Amino acid sequence: MVLWTVLGAGLGEEMFYRGYIQSRVDIAWGKPFHVLGVNFGAGLITSSLLFGLLHALNTVNYFEGRWTFAVGYGLQSVFAGLYYGVLRERTDSILAGAITHGVVDVAARIPGLVSGP
Repeated sequence: MVLWTVLGAGLGEEMFYRGYIQSRVDIAWGKPFHVLGVNFGAGLITSSLLFGLLHALNTVNYFEGRWTFAVGYGLQSVFAGLYYGVLRERTDSILAGAITHGVVDVAARIPGLVSGP
């Protein structure tokens, strides 16, 4: 479970959202903004919003007719996506974001592992 969380969620999501979406949108639209020493563009915002939307949909189950939309989790994920995206911009790599993302996801699962099923 830890390996899947680190590789699947941490590395996989960072490859897609920051490695692909953020970089492709930035190639198309540039990085015209500069805040606190970080150059960024629409890619950072776009990838973070999509990241939040995907996580807000985690509670939806189309097959069971459950349409609960996790607004709080989605907003939290937008801000996490902004953080991971800034790490990508500052380091010019997805590695720092992938490691951080994986560690955060594993840490979030520890209470469930300790308390059992």
